[in-house]
Amino acid sequence: MKLTHEEFVRAWQSATGFGEFMATTQLTPGRASSRAGYLRRRGVMLKKFTPIGPKALDIKGLNEICAETKPEKK
Repeated sequence: MKLTHEEFVRAWQSATGFGEFMATTQLTPGRASSRAGYLRRRGVMLKKFTPIGPKALDIKGLNEICAETKPEKK
């Protein structure tokens, strides 16, 4: 489904979540988030959706794993 920028913004702003937006527009997750990012970088103030998934990223925990598995310098 090809959407104009206006149609994309209207669908995005009226959706209650990212899944609903994708179902309504028939866009893939990558295409939808890429286009949203493109419009945001140009100043369009699109709302943010709550991340999809079991939990948000645990940045601190992931960085601890990186530090634990860091290869030793020779």
